[in-house]
Amino acid sequence: MSADGLHCNTFASIAEFRSHCANVEFQDHGLFSTLDWLALLESKVISTKAVSLICTARTDNVAKSLLPLQISYKRGIFNAQGLRSLSNYYSPLFSECTVEDASGQAALGFICRLLCQARPAWHWLDLEPLSQQGRDVLASSLKQNGFEVFPYFRFGNWYLRLQGRSFADYAKGLPAQLRNTIERKRKRLDKQGSWEIELFKGQEKLQTGIDAYWQVYNTSWKQREPYPEFIDGLIRLAAERNWLRLGVLFLDGQPIAVQLWLVYGGTASIYKLAYDERFKSLSPGSILSEQMFERAIDDDKVEEIDYLVGDEAYKRDWMSARRERWGLIAFNRSTHTGRAMAAIECIKRMFKPALVDSQ
Repeated sequence: MSADGLHCNTFASIAEFRSHCANVEFQDHGLFSTLDWLALLESKVISTKAVSLICTARTDNVAKSLLPLQISYKRGIFNAQGLRSLSNYYSPLFSECTVEDASGQAALGFICRLLCQARPAWHWLDLEPLSQQGRDVLASSLKQNGFEVFPYFRFGNWYLRLQGRSFADYAKGLPAQLRNTIERKRKRLDKQGSWEIELFKGQEKLQTGIDAYWQVYNTSWKQREPYPEFIDGLIRLAAERNWLRLGVLFLDGQPIAVQLWLVYGGTASIYKLAYDERFKSLSPGSILSEQMFERAIDDDKVEEIDYLVGDEAYKRDWMSARRERWGLIAFNRSTHTGRAMAAIECIKRMFKPALVDSQ
């Protein structure tokens, strides 16, 4: 469909979008909204349970807005059909990828309006996790185009803005207790044997890094990985794209701590970390973290380091600020089912204010 110079299309996968829009310019909003990321998530995780619905509003050669979704047929007592963001627990952030000007807002509104008017109807949308800005942009567009919108808190997100500082400058601001602990544990590690930290970035020795990652992960406190092929695919993709920073701490040739960082667009995202619990008393995670921070700051010259998901206490020691990630549940006001679901949501929130308050 088309209106006001925009063409709106839907595709059944990221691969189909790429095939049909190979020459269309696309503006991502960070690593977790790139087509590479979305395609990997879709192929290794989402497609095993759902069908994608990639909505785009574009001019002839520029995608003004792209909203990657997945179809979900049942929700609540009505078993209503709806749409979820193309995201899951592997996604620290979801973005609608809209050009940041009036034409982008018009394009996003066009998509929301078509979703509201689609037949057979979509009764609801659930989009998460969103930045606070993304939440506000999507909420406004959905409200203006036929949806009743309800925000809900997802998780806290700790991050660090470097503002041109070197690692030495940054380290001076770390809590004294953390600095002392690292120094003390490093001396203790020296007594345990020969140790080194290796950083895997590209194709060279990549399988060694992957093997070390799983050896540590499988002896850590972490729950079993539901889609290990996604993690393998992410590491290999990141190595191809020069995003990969896979740090491994070896003690006498044995990996005892690993951290998977992804560097993109001036931001280093701390995606996965684990240590062998048998070596917990040596604090190998903290020792490795110090080196990973130093290399990201001094070698990669990143502007921001992002701890992604969660409010764990240790993150406050390394980071300087906190923001929030949110979700939006939206109900289609043009349908009886959508209006009924919105009424139920209103009643629920009368008794559960925590849905909209993170404090």
